[in-house]
Amino acid sequence: MLLQNYLQAKNLPLGGTVELNKLFKSAVLVTLCYDRTTASPNKLLALGIATFDRKSVNKEGLIDTFAGPHAENYLSHVWSMHLRQREHVHLPGSSDDPNAYHFGTSVFTTKDEMVNFLTDIWSQPMDEENPELGYRPIICVQHGNPYGHGAAWQELGFDPVKMDTTIAMLDSQVIAEQSKLTRNSYVEIDYLLGQFKIQPSTPTNCGNAAIYITIASMLCALRKHLYQSPQNPKSKPGEHGQSASKTAQAVVNEMMKRPTPVPPVGTEVYCLRCRSYEHFFTECPLYFD
Repeated sequence: MLLQNYLQAKNLPLGGTVELNKLFKSAVLVTLCYDRTTASPNKLLALGIATFDRKSVNKEGLIDTFAGPHAENYLSHVWSMHLRQREHVHLPGSSDDPNAYHFGTSVFTTKDEMVNFLTDIWSQPMDEENPELGYRPIICVQHGNPYGHGAAWQELGFDPVKMDTTIAMLDSQVIAEQSKLTRNSYVEIDYLLGQFKIQPSTPTNCGNAAIYITIASMLCALRKHLYQSPQNPKSKPGEHGQSASKTAQAVVNEMMKRPTPVPPVGTEVYCLRCRSYEHFFTECPLYFD
C-alpha cells in the first residue's frame, strides 16, 4: 500500500531506482475536501486542506520506530486549513455549519487567493537554497474517486490531477478497503471513523472533513502497525498494541485543542453585508439599520 510505505519511510511499493525512492520519501501528503452549493448552478463555497510532511516527523527520530497510540506522533504534525470563498459566503451549502471549524482558524479568501495558495502547496522546493533541485512530490488524498471531482476543480481553476508534482491520487475509501477494514470502497467517512470509535464533530464542514479523512486514511494504512498484538492478531482497532494507552477519540480531542498556525492567506474576519474585513455580519452597523 502506497500510503503505508510513505508513512513508514519505506521505498515505493513496486520498487524503483534510488533516485525515485528518494523523491518518494520527500513527498508531502495533502488531503483536499470542498463544500459546494447544493442547488444548480453549483458554486464552490469553501475548501478544506490538511497537509502532512513526513520529514517533519523524521527530524524527531519517530517515523521509523513508533507512531504512537493511534498514530498521534504523526497526526500531531498535520496542519489543517479552512478557506471560505468571500464571493459565495452568503450561499447555502452542504455543511451543517460553515462556521463550526474545530481544528484551526477559518479564513475568508478570494478565488484567486485559493488557487495561489494551492499552487504554493504544490510547488514546495526540495531545497530552499538549491531551487534547481525542483519541487517536492505531492501525494493527494480525497474521499471518493479523486477523478470524480473534476467539476469543482474546473470551477476553481486548479486541478490536482493535472499538477506536474502530483505523483499519486488516493481515495480514502480504497485505502480502507485495502486495509481490510471494509469490504467495499463505497463507505462514508463517518462509518470509517466509527470503526476506530471516533465520533466526528461537524464532519460536513469541509475543513473538519479534510482532517477526518486524513485521520481515517492514516489509521487504516497503519492498522497492523498500530493495533496488532499477540492478544489481537487480527489488528482490530481499539486500545490494543501500541495504542493501548488511550482511545482514538482522545487523540482527536487533543488535535482540536492544540494551536494551529493561521493560514498565510485571506482574512480572519469578513462581513458579507458591507464587505468589511473589520467585523462580521452580525456586528455590521448596517445590520441594525
